[in-house]
Amino acid sequence: MLSEKQPLADPDKLTRLVGGAGRIFTPAGGSMSRALPEVAPKAFYAERDKAFDRGTPTGFVDLDNSGELNLDYPATLPLILARYVILDPGRTFEHRLRASGEVYHVLQGAGVSENAGERIGWSAGDFFTFPGGETTVHTASERAVLFLATNEPELNFGGFDPPDRARTGTAAALYTATEVDAHLAGVLRQSEAAVTAEYVNLTTEAQLPMRTVLPSMVAGVNTLEAGAAQRPHLHNAAAITLGLQTEGVYSLVGGQRLDWAPGLVMVTPPRMPHSHINGGPRLMKSFVIQDGGLYHYCRNGGFEFVEAAPS
Repeated sequence: MLSEKQPLADPDKLTRLVGGAGRIFTPAGGSMSRALPEVAPKAFYAERDKAFDRGTPTGFVDLDNSGELNLDYPATLPLILARYVILDPGRTFEHRLRASGEVYHVLQGAGVSENAGERIGWSAGDFFTFPGGETTVHTASERAVLFLATNEPELNFGGFDPPDRARTGTAAALYTATEVDAHLAGVLRQSEAAVTAEYVNLTTEAQLPMRTVLPSMVAGVNTLEAGAAQRPHLHNAAAITLGLQTEGVYSLVGGQRLDWAPGLVMVTPPRMPHSHINGGPRLMKSFVIQDGGLYHYCRNGGFEFVEAAPS
C-alpha cells in the first residue's frame, strides 16, 4: 500500500468506469512506474547505539525505512523488516508477527526462545529460525541483543495472512556459531588462492531445493580476507547487511561510503553497484539477508560484475 499521507505524483491519465471503482489508463512514457521512491544506501547507526545501550528496555528497536519508502507499515526494504530484539535477564518478551518466518542472529547474551512447541537455547554468535504467524516467547539468562529479520512488508503489501508452516516448509532450526564457523573454515581451506571472499547460506531440509531460509528470503554469512576488496557487482535483490567482524571494513554503495561497526545494519539497494573493502587485520564477516528468493524463483537473479568500483 502507498501511504495516503504522502501522495505520489501521478502522470498517468485515469478514466473512471461508470458505476464502479475500475480505471483504464495509459502508462506515461510507456512505463508502469509511478515515481516510487528509490531504495537508498543507508546505515542505521542511531538504532545500533540504542540497541546496545544498557538503558534500553526489553522490546523491539525497529529499523524502519517506511517514511523514505512511502509505506504505511514498517519496512527496512520494500519486502523485509529488520529489528533488534532487546532482552533484559529474567524477563519474558513475547510477540506474534505477520510473517512467513523469523530469522535471528544472537549479537550478545544467552537465553531460550519458544515457538509453536519448539524450544531453542541460544548464545552469542548463534543463528536460529522460527515459523511466522505463531507466538514467540524469549527469555534471556543475561542481557541479550538479537537481530531479527522477517518478510512482514511482503505480506502487508499483498494483504496476506501468514501462510501455514506445512506449505512454506518454514521450520524451527538452530545454527550454532561453532557449526557455522567450522563450515566456513572448511570452505575457505578448499578455495583457490585467488578467491578472497566466501559465502555460505542458511537453509532447512524443506527449503534446500530453493537454497533459501524462507521462500522469498536468502540468508547467509559473507566473508572477505584481510586486506582484500570485493569485486564490484550488482544484483536485482536488495540486501540487508549485519556487520559481525568489522574492524577496518567499509562499503562503497553507489558512490557512498558506509563504515562498518559490530552489530551495525546497512542497506544495499537493488541494481546498485557496490563493493566491500577489508582494510582490517582479520577476516571480515557479515550476516546478509536478501529478498533474492523471489528473483531466484522467477529466474531473474540479475547478478553481474561491473567494470569499476563506485567512487
